[in-house]
Amino acid sequence: MAALCGLYFNKKTSLAAEAFLLGWLFYILVTMKVDVIYYYSITALVELIIGYRLNYKFRLISYMNYALVIVNLFGLYLYKNGFQPTYYDIIYAIISMAQVLLLLSRLGYGRIGVHLKYFMDILVDFDSRKARDTM
Repeated sequence: MAALCGLYFNKKTSLAAEAFLLGWLFYILVTMKVDVIYYYSITALVELIIGYRLNYKFRLISYMNYALVIVNLFGLYLYKNGFQPTYYDIIYAIISMAQVLLLLSRLGYGRIGVHLKYFMDILVDFDSRKARDTM
């Protein structure tokens, strides 16, 4: 959550951070005291809306949101069959962290303390529009 708040102030990632923050705010407000079936359904719907919103500019991140819809259906399946949602929690956390890391990679050359001026290959965008640039 803190990383998304920080990403909101960068113009390259503000759209994605806004979509995630608003989606999760809606999620928190709506799923407070609902039945488990509605919980997984609402969560899948929120992930679907976020994925649709980010489909044009952040394609790989939107594909991960679509995968989270499937993960929510898997969580519902686990619940219906009497299993603990541990696998659901782990898969959801891994995909969510990958989304934040991909957004952090969009910040530019100064990310994570590395300042590169002339490097042979530099990753660009990393969301299936253009894989790399050669300098």
